[in-house]
Amino acid sequence: MKQLFTFVLLFQFIAVFCQPVLVKDIQTGSAPSLDDYEAESLVIGNTLFFVANDGVTGDELWKSDGSAAGTVLVKDINSGISTGAAGFYTDFNGQLFFGGDDPANGFEVWKSDGTEAGTVLLRDACSGTCDGPYYGYNKPEFAEYNGKLYFLSEGSGIGQEIWSTDGTAAGTALAVDVYPGFFSSDPGNMHVHNGKLYFSGNSFDYGAELFVTDGTSAGTQLVKDTWTGPFAWGGASNLISLGNIFFYVASDGTHGRELWKSDGTTNGTSLVKDIFPDSGNGIGDVSERAFIVFNNKLFFTAKDGTSGNEIWSTDGTEAGTQKLKDIASGGANVFGGFLGVLNGKLIFNGFNGTNGDELWSTDGTASGTVLLKDIFPGFIGSSIGSDAFIHNDRMFFKASDGVIGSELWITDGTASGTILLADINPAGSSAPSNFHVIGDNLYFFAQNSVVGRELWKLALEIPTAALTVSADTACPQEILTFNAIPASGNTPTYQWTFGAGAQPLTAQGVGPHNVKYSTAGNKTVRLITSNPFGRDTAFQTITVLSLPVANFSITSVGQTATFNNTSINAVTYLWDFGDGNTSTEEDPTHHYAAPGTYTVKLTASNQCQTVQKSVSITLLVGTDELPVAFKTIISPNPSNGDFKVELSGQNMGAIELNLFDVQGVLKGTIQLNEGERLASFKNDERSKGIYFLHIKTKMGTRVLKVLQQ
Repeated sequence: MKQLFTFVLLFQFIAVFCQPVLVKDIQTGSAPSLDDYEAESLVIGNTLFFVANDGVTGDELWKSDGSAAGTVLVKDINSGISTGAAGFYTDFNGQLFFGGDDPANGFEVWKSDGTEAGTVLLRDACSGTCDGPYYGYNKPEFAEYNGKLYFLSEGSGIGQEIWSTDGTAAGTALAVDVYPGFFSSDPGNMHVHNGKLYFSGNSFDYGAELFVTDGTSAGTQLVKDTWTGPFAWGGASNLISLGNIFFYVASDGTHGRELWKSDGTTNGTSLVKDIFPDSGNGIGDVSERAFIVFNNKLFFTAKDGTSGNEIWSTDGTEAGTQKLKDIASGGANVFGGFLGVLNGKLIFNGFNGTNGDELWSTDGTASGTVLLKDIFPGFIGSSIGSDAFIHNDRMFFKASDGVIGSELWITDGTASGTILLADINPAGSSAPSNFHVIGDNLYFFAQNSVVGRELWKLALEIPTAALTVSADTACPQEILTFNAIPASGNTPTYQWTFGAGAQPLTAQGVGPHNVKYSTAGNKTVRLITSNPFGRDTAFQTITVLSLPVANFSITSVGQTATFNNTSINAVTYLWDFGDGNTSTEEDPTHHYAAPGTYTVKLTASNQCQTVQKSVSITLLVGTDELPVAFKTIISPNPSNGDFKVELSGQNMGAIELNLFDVQGVLKGTIQLNEGERLASFKNDERSKGIYFLHIKTKMGTRVLKVLQQ
């Protein structure tokens, strides 16, 4: 049963055993093949696409399958050292769509299936060498909607508008022309919500506002004129959905940039709350990292004029829009950005005026908003930045602790589980970024003192837990030996729990571990084998046997005795009936040759111990020697313990009556003188059961059964 868990490990072991591997030195030597800040990358299937420079072909499209041989140039789009591929990647129907630049067509949208022949210009939207999509400060964007891919581009005689494609050149065309002619509507912030495509755009009549489209110009309309007037700039950025509404940032000219909400209709579009009163901007020009949905609320960063940028949350109502916590008192800007949801907590980076840029977590409450770990103590901070990646309940990120540079770290959302994973560049900073997981490997960009910024990988193998034990059945205080089967993977550790009554109760390491149990029962042994990436758990049931207890009862009729074995925890039995005969049956029946008193011994055993119990039995039954004329009446029979015995017959002389239980224990005696023929027995705290009345005369004996209810 593989799980993930909080992992604590000393730094020196992490640094030694979690060593990433360089995939390929694309531009040999210390020169970087990857851009430090603007490099983009995307995984499609099991292939990683990225822009790299080998020093010969310039910035071009590359791909990697994780091996050096499989890390290759896809196509030299712009021959020579000039840039041919600029990034802004997206996956559409299993193909890569990206921005490419060649001398004949300028900067346009290209597509690739990962082969040189299959890497082609989608369409020269802006004929000739003019650039179609934005290129430079304003980054292009894609949105998939109704089976098509929408993107922003200029066209021949057309300003910057929204285009769509089905993936073919013939199926690529202008979709929405908000501002007809040479003018541009400068669309952006495309967002799909409830079957419609929303975006920000600038028209002659309304200025910059929120629009909605079904993918056609005829089906495109203004959602709401937030800031009235043709040259007003209400804007609409940071669109994000929560249920049936979506939020965005805009200004109505009276209030500054604040949080708005919309259900897609004019009447259903309104200001959520004026966070910074009057014309102040409650929400500045922030990135997508400033907005995230968590626990059915929108969390975002804003300032109210008293505090700096702090974390706020909203349920879509004015009353439900509140500052989460004043992390940095006063006007200090605390917020760095949301990094994602990890193990039920929202992770972000920021500072509180005392600690620098560090990891924080929140459960959505003020009391649950805490500094996760002060990696670099003091005001400077660990410089986490925005490039973090969550995979399988772990988050990978870069940080500096002040001793080493900016290196690869990992966290499970706890302070103890936030650890350095690898010091790739001991001489400085490796500054890892662009994290992706393919299979069981983490891929990222990094650098060291030998090579420039290149593609690296780290095996994320979670160790498999397996164990051996000397026996799965044992006696109390018997020593069992446990061993873990050594696991592969980075830095495996072994944590044992041996179950109730174990000595010791827990242990660590592979073993051998010698364990004994003080109590009987089924014990569950658990072995957790773990490393920074997760854990696997193995279980083993140990049966600790109970010590045997010998016990039995006897029922006799005449000279035949039946033995009821009530022993517990025994496996084998040996009976000695006291007359020279034995048996190994569990519940034997034995006939004695003659009346008398015998000592019966039961020997009960299991693999742990042998115990014995002895009981004396008196057999009183012989031949009925009295003549038929001697009558005996017992009444009542059955009785409650009080009964009478009426005798009749001649020449019996004195009579002795003895009452025995089934074990042969005497329970009562009455002597009748000659001529007396009536005896009365009283219940002297006798228990319910079968008793035997032994009548002894000078003529012989008789035994009768008496039942007490």
